[in-house]
Amino acid sequence: MDNIKQPTVKLEHQFILLSCLLFILLVLDSIVFSFIATHTSMTIVLHIILALAAGGIVWWYNRENWSLRIPIVAALFFLTMGPIGAAICLFVVPLYIWDKSHTMSLREIISTYFIQDLLSPSAILYDRITNHLEDIDPSKIPPQFQDLMAYGSVQQKTIIIQKMLRYFNPKFVPILRQGLHDPSNSIRVQSATAISTLNHRYFQKYLDLRSRLEQDNDNPELLLKFADFCQDYAFSGLGDEERTQNMRRYSLVSYEKYLEKYAPTTEIRLSLGRLYLEEEGEVHEAYNWLKPIFDEPHPPVKAYEYMMKALMMMHDYEGVRTLAYKAQKDPLLPQSDEVVQTLLLWTTGFKGDFNESE
Repeated sequence: MDNIKQPTVKLEHQFILLSCLLFILLVLDSIVFSFIATHTSMTIVLHIILALAAGGIVWWYNRENWSLRIPIVAALFFLTMGPIGAAICLFVVPLYIWDKSHTMSLREIISTYFIQDLLSPSAILYDRITNHLEDIDPSKIPPQFQDLMAYGSVQQKTIIIQKMLRYFNPKFVPILRQGLHDPSNSIRVQSATAISTLNHRYFQKYLDLRSRLEQDNDNPELLLKFADFCQDYAFSGLGDEERTQNMRRYSLVSYEKYLEKYAPTTEIRLSLGRLYLEEEGEVHEAYNWLKPIFDEPHPPVKAYEYMMKALMMMHDYEGVRTLAYKAQKDPLLPQSDEVVQTLLLWTTGFKGDFNESE
């Protein structure tokens, strides 16, 4: 990758002009200091004027893109070090400006890895279908993503990282983390940048929702949205352990505040069950939130998944068998689902009714 910006004729001319002007100031400052013994006051005044002129010239050179930091530094060199400072500025400042004008920054280099192409809705849909991202169960990882990250070329891995960044799913995080240990420096940088970018997106949205909630804390829809988002962030796999724990706590507190005024839905019960399963010593609380879901005729697959985990953590293996038998009798459960298939293995040699077992 070429990291050198192509200079324009205007930039070349301005660079030459800047060097000439600083050289002229160096000569003038040297002449002024030759009279310091006889005309001290006048020498100091002229020296200050030349120092300000140096700062002004440097600011003028690239006034559209720069702050006052470099002009102030140039003026201070002139002011405090006399002709020696002028000589330093003559060599250092033009070289620094040349580097800034012709070399890409690290941020610009990294951004080239993730070019934000403008895809039409139809192109995005086609891309999702061809990458198996529109399957019945969107939580499944497209097999080629995992295989290409392990065995693909650098170019193939770059394409896969871009697609995972564009169509992010928490299931992609282990694949991105796998890229952190890739033999290629480029892939390691891209994987780290992708994880950092996704984490930044999540955190910025968290800050936005929290700010809106602080201004309108009686809005139930916003409170529920904040709780759902914190749960998603906690289980995204992007944050460190401390942030993940904080997000789970924020989510639990928000759900509990919502339930002070409103009845729990199946989705809320699932969320609370999932969250309490991750809290140490709260497995029974998770079980209590999940249990009423099975009074419904057709509980969702996630309910079976979380309840099976809760029963296993409680060492209630008879309860797992009962749960499996209920799943076997539910015609709406997708039999090809991995959770359902695992659960059905427990039906061997057992008959009963889930609602009869506690």
